[in-house]
Amino acid sequence: MKLLLLAATHGVEEQSSYFVNQFVKNYRQDLLHLVKVDSLFKFSLSEMLGVKASSYEENCTQLKLDGKFTSKAKSNLIVSLPVLNPHGLAHQTRSNANDVDLNRNLPSKNWASAKFRIDGQKNPYYPGEFPSSEIETQILCKIIEAFKIELIMSFHTNHFIQNENPPQINYDGTIKHKKWAEQLAAKTKLPFTEDIGYPTPGSLGSYSKEKNIDCITVEFDDKLDGETISKNYQESFLTSIQELFPGKA
Repeated sequence: MKLLLLAATHGVEEQSSYFVNQFVKNYRQDLLHLVKVDSLFKFSLSEMLGVKASSYEENCTQLKLDGKFTSKAKSNLIVSLPVLNPHGLAHQTRSNANDVDLNRNLPSKNWASAKFRIDGQKNPYYPGEFPSSEIETQILCKIIEAFKIELIMSFHTNHFIQNENPPQINYDGTIKHKKWAEQLAAKTKLPFTEDIGYPTPGSLGSYSKEKNIDCITVEFDDKLDGETISKNYQESFLTSIQELFPGKA
């Protein structure tokens, strides 16, 4: 099993970074010794993008766009990217420095061009000039490919600008991890869904599904702070992740 934990695709969803950073920090030994994950990687894009690393990126390896992404782990590994959008997190914006919504910029078949401004207002879902136009997206795709990721857990909050959605466990995938996602939803008492409720062209879920990779988008309640979210859900996620590595726990 090769698992990716991803957070802060949108900079206004800081709680997601808090959760992923604390999860890896609190359960590193459990993951390496109890679950017996072969390797546990934690990466940061901040330095590459000229942004001061946040407290959620402690003990991260700094990535470079032209760097080689390799792993000696043959079977079980977890890759953590606690801040996909360092600029957005630093400036508390949904989009990145180029005003691109990174969750509309993936090179999926359903990527759709859109105007930067709508009725004189900045489009909060602007997908960029072309698919994978953004460095953050390019790095994310490199990680997914290089580490042969099989399951992505993308952490968000249900912070919204135009399209409202409730906290949930949203599943996009190949059916392989659907039952596991349903069980995770039951443990966390978050609703299980397979439709976020509105179109998401160029999203990570769309891209992953085309690559035969399962993607679970975790939408936490934006009204809760990171500490409360971690307290409420970390143990449920640990026991669920243990189940992804059969015979290891």
